[in-house]
Amino acid sequence: MKGMFWLLVLANVGFAGYMQLNSDQPSKDSKLLQQQLHAEKIVLLDPITFSKQVAVDEKPAPARCLEWGSFSGDELSRAETALTELQLGDRLSQIESAEPVGYWVYIPPFASRAEADIKAGQLNRLRITEHFIIQESSDWRNAISLGVFKTDDAAKNYLAIIKSKGVRSGVIGLYKGQVKHIVFVIKEPNEATIRRVTEIKQTFPDSNLSAAQCAAS
Repeated sequence: MKGMFWLLVLANVGFAGYMQLNSDQPSKDSKLLQQQLHAEKIVLLDPITFSKQVAVDEKPAPARCLEWGSFSGDELSRAETALTELQLGDRLSQIESAEPVGYWVYIPPFASRAEADIKAGQLNRLRITEHFIIQESSDWRNAISLGVFKTDDAAKNYLAIIKSKGVRSGVIGLYKGQVKHIVFVIKEPNEATIRRVTEIKQTFPDSNLSAAQCAAS
């Protein structure tokens, strides 16, 4: 009986020691959990900020365009012809604008076309060839236009020139018409197109060539 008693005592002591040993050494699962969780390294993201950041990252870059202009009159026709040779198709578009011309140098209307023709002949003899007779049905019919200028000073300077040549009936007035201006837009041009348009631009010294963000279509 005594042997059995001490055997049980030894068994209980051994079990208690085993339990104490396991309590001092973390289990394999707890070690994995400690390795996975690092609270000091966790950063909570504001859901609104996160969604905005995703939206920004996913937004495609805006298309780039080449703008060349502006043109009117004879230069517009020349520029159109030059661009036609590049065969740009639907990548070529136009931006149209109109602005007041400004000031008009003219000779007031004559009573008849015959009188206006006589005056036009006198102007030619004075070597003033840039003029035309207005033929449209309006209050200005049979007037003679001598030139249209953007500023009052430019119009005054020209009037002084023609008066020095012998024209006494010329006057200055506000010109209410508008001149159409065109800017050509080339969408996403490649290097060859940029190089070619830059070369063409040299024959139009008053034009501007620049890169810009394409307008929303």
